[in-house]
Amino acid sequence: MQVSVVVPTFNRKEKLLECLSSLERQTFSLQEFEVIVVDDGSTDETGTSVQEYLTQAKLQLKFIQSEHAGPGVARNVGVQHASGDIIAFIEDDVTADEHWLEHALREFQSGSIDCVEGITLLQGSSESVRVFDEPEHFSFIPCNLFVKKDVFARLGGYDAHFFDKETNLYFREDADFGFRMLEAECRILKVNDVVVQHPQQYFSVQDAFKHSRRFYFDPLLYAKHPHYFRKLLEVKEIAFLTIKRPFHYLCLFHILFFLLILLAVIIDNFSGIIAPVLLLFIFHTGIRFRYERSYVPKLWNVVDTAKYFVLPFYYMYWFLLGCRKFKSWGSLL
Repeated sequence: MQVSVVVPTFNRKEKLLECLSSLERQTFSLQEFEVIVVDDGSTDETGTSVQEYLTQAKLQLKFIQSEHAGPGVARNVGVQHASGDIIAFIEDDVTADEHWLEHALREFQSGSIDCVEGITLLQGSSESVRVFDEPEHFSFIPCNLFVKKDVFARLGGYDAHFFDKETNLYFREDADFGFRMLEAECRILKVNDVVVQHPQQYFSVQDAFKHSRRFYFDPLLYAKHPHYFRKLLEVKEIAFLTIKRPFHYLCLFHILFFLLILLAVIIDNFSGIIAPVLLLFIFHTGIRFRYERSYVPKLWNVVDTAKYFVLPFYYMYWFLLGCRKFKSWGSLL
């Protein structure tokens, strides 16, 4: 077996079937790859759906049920059952271009490459999910990542500590694994014609709040990899500027300028409010763009505007919890 496609899944049975259908349409020979679906403790009858799918599937498919421990651990379980020399990671809500495997496996033929990262587009568009990422920037997104199995084993797989069972939060296990590959001087290649499509992630302010909680794990990532955390985490090209961790600093300065406005009101210095208010609006717009993908925030939606105003404080609350938990205060700045 040349390649094993590992798909962790949790309570997304309909999306999972769409993902599997896209794998059935691969131009790469169906006899040359297997698919390993790891059910990470789903409660939505994922098992029943996959068993029904198996009755007519063309794929060579293994279905493994595992205790809920987060997608990183589910991927590790999948690799343990893999027969292929190369592991292809994809996620259950993603669909693969029909040439996905063919184009990725082409890059491994020379034997000099340890890992291939493809391009992840928003579903139905040509826009990357990481719209401001530098073209050659590695994101290590595990919905479109190929790794030699022996390299994965040597590095120890994904770190289970980037999942919290009590809160059901997970984040940054992909960046952690990627940084370990860089530290081990693995040979990594980014390829533009290895393409998957990812659905829109944020449909409401509530989705933004759910996402912002996940930054709880940033301090853990910093504790393990301070150099790469500073150098590579969320590096964005905006106009002629290269900005690192823009969402973090948008939230940080949003809070700072709110406090300056509050101080000016307390000391009756209303002439000192104008500049902080303008800057607060700019940072508010940047935060909303992160989730709404619009340069013009819908300020007339008073409820959403109020919620987005609170979002930086909510983000910082979870970030500080992570700093305390992982004893990693250096990640604040």
